[in-house]
Amino acid sequence: MRDCEQAEDWMAIREASLAGDDVDGNKVDALIKKHEDFNRAITLQEVKIQSLMANADKLLEADHYDANAIEAKRGEVLNRWTHLKNAMIDNRSRLGDVQTLQAFIRDADEMELWINEKMQFTMDEPYKDPTTNIQAKHQKHQAFEAELAANAERLQGILAAGQRLKQKNQCMGQESAVEERIAKLANQWDNLVNRSHEKSEKLQEANRQAAYNAGIKDIEFWLGEMETSLVSPDHGRDSASVDSLLSKHQSFPDRCYYLDVVVGLAYRDEATELYWLEQPFLKVLPCQTSQLKSDKSKTNKPKVRRRSRTADCTEV
Repeated sequence: MRDCEQAEDWMAIREASLAGDDVDGNKVDALIKKHEDFNRAITLQEVKIQSLMANADKLLEADHYDANAIEAKRGEVLNRWTHLKNAMIDNRSRLGDVQTLQAFIRDADEMELWINEKMQFTMDEPYKDPTTNIQAKHQKHQAFEAELAANAERLQGILAAGQRLKQKNQCMGQESAVEERIAKLANQWDNLVNRSHEKSEKLQEANRQAAYNAGIKDIEFWLGEMETSLVSPDHGRDSASVDSLLSKHQSFPDRCYYLDVVVGLAYRDEATELYWLEQPFLKVLPCQTSQLKSDKSKTNKPKVRRRSRTADCTEV
């Protein structure tokens, strides 16, 4: 009986400890550490309880005079021991639920902070500045989109963790808060991805616009040279100079083809893709292309006459 009393005293202390453990998220790690110590103590005490039960069985088998009291105490101690172990398991389960919930909240907070930081990047609008290095900005944004793709799996993992909390009833009474957090995080991610795609499209258009502007400058320079050449009275002084002039004129069709491509690009983009770029410099596209067409037309007729005269010089 003395051994039974000692076992009950030991269990009473542990029962009080479990009852006094308030599962507070702020100290869950400390409570888990305490539970691990408790679990080791239970394992050691299990040996003593088994020995106590074995001694009681021997007394009962020997028809002890106080067999009824021994059997009653034996059952009482065993029931109390079983209840204590079950309470310990329940406590560990609650601690695990709190820890899992905390992990979800922490991961969601970090993801939300990351999304907000990346959203600031998408708010930058370098395509509205015609002096910026669009190609470099476009390459930087491509790297940004690759980073988004790499973090998509991380987001899905957090959302899945939240869903598991709901399915396993591990929300600790915060089901509505968890559900709202899942929806909010998914919505923030969708907004970020959509904003990134919009910026990517605009950067691509601005990149094409930059290429068009570069082509315009190149052609304008060449047309100026060609106009000067066409009005020049120099038809060649000898065979070598005449051949040089003919070679320059023979390159004219290739340049005109390039001009047609640039003009076609301008009209296509102006009509279908660049309408949303409300930038002053884009409004000059029709004027630029019209001017290029006019310059090209002005060089065609003199070019035919000059080529004829140059060819005549070659025959002479």
